[in-house]
Amino acid sequence: MKHGYVRPATHDEVLKVSGHFELGDIFTATELNDLLVQARLRVIGVFRHAKHTVRRRPTRAERTFDQASSRKPPPRTRLIDTDNYITGVEGKPSELAYFIQRNLRNHFITRETLCRFPDLEWALEVNENLAGQFMAKVEYKIIEAQINFMIQGGWVDDKEKRAGEIWFDQGHGGIWQIQQSVVEEHLKQRAAAREATSTKRDDRSFHGRPRKQVVDRGIPPSTSVSHAKGSTVL
Repeated sequence: MKHGYVRPATHDEVLKVSGHFELGDIFTATELNDLLVQARLRVIGVFRHAKHTVRRRPTRAERTFDQASSRKPPPRTRLIDTDNYITGVEGKPSELAYFIQRNLRNHFITRETLCRFPDLEWALEVNENLAGQFMAKVEYKIIEAQINFMIQGGWVDDKEKRAGEIWFDQGHGGIWQIQQSVVEEHLKQRAAAREATSTKRDDRSFHGRPRKQVVDRGIPPSTSVSHAKGSTVL
């Protein structure tokens, strides 16, 4: 496909965007599992960075402006971090999925993603707006599926039922909560991944010499202390 080429979408392709489809119809079990893992990371991330709006006292300048104005002053608010809970979302998994998708920092279904799946390459050839709707719909359905997995409990044995990882708490004004252990495990995995990719390689044979020694003794800057000609180890 040439870059920038747009062809008319077929009737079946339009139906894929506007109609109903199952994720199993376009992804294999392995592909879908990989995408669900990415969705899980995004869900936990949105819980971690969730904000809550609270009232605040107006500043002196705002009070002066309000006193001079004939209109009713607007409420002064500010955003604060929550304790890993989400407010202002109805207690339906579908509503939480929409909220998660709207608050993603990085989407995991993109045009680059479609290139990995031959059955979805048609979305790279049609109108960009139509392709965007399709990608958003696929991403939403994956997020919703992952949320349902995290809500559902499981049987530890025949008698004890394990609680879900996220749940809607009606007793606190209606908030979505997540188990603290899930967030802590997520942070540990992120820290381990960051350490694995940023560990400095300490190879003494490639250490350079101070600029003064380079200038005074004519030793190349990248020459190791142990390999420099005439060097003496004290």
